Amino acid sequence: MTVPVDLTARVALHTQAHIDSLQAEFPAQTKITEQSGPAGNHVYEFAFPKLGENLVAINHDNGKKTYLENFAIYSLSVGGEQ
Repeated sequence: MTVPVDLTARVALHTQAHIDSLQAEFPAQTKITEQSGPAGNHVYEFAFPKLGENLVAINHDNGKKTYLENFAIYSLSVGGEQ
């Protein structure tokens, strides 16, 4: 997923797996907020202020991991272009 640094992304995970936690590659810079969603969905909002690749690990089912690969880019307003 590609996300401009001045916007957030909302992700809905529809899974039968038990999600234990989400872990950001850059925890001091990445903001992950759990949102309310329909039954059976786990909804999260991500903000990636660090440019480039930003991995989010989904820790689930007692030790398994799945990775969401995200890429933060400049937006037109941040990059100074019109």
